[in-house]
Amino acid sequence: MEKLLMVWVTEKQLKGDTLTQGIICEKARAIYGDLLNQTPRTSTDEASEDSFKASRGWFDNFRKRTGIHSVSGMVRQQVRM
Repeated sequence: MEKLLMVWVTEKQLKGDTLTQGIICEKARAIYGDLLNQTPRTSTDEASEDSFKASRGWFDNFRKRTGIHSVSGMVRQQVRM
């Protein structure tokens, strides 16, 4: 899910769109829900759209894992050399 989200973030950045934590978390929840709908489930499956919250803690860790950082409300990808 995070790889798909990073592709989306990168596309938005290339277009010059402003991305906030709220926008990114909303998209993360949407991608998660889409992936759940594409995955066959059993009656014992506990995964649901409600099980992923895209919380602030998740967002902070996502930023660390992917190297994006927030600059005055706008999220930009950090250039790594």
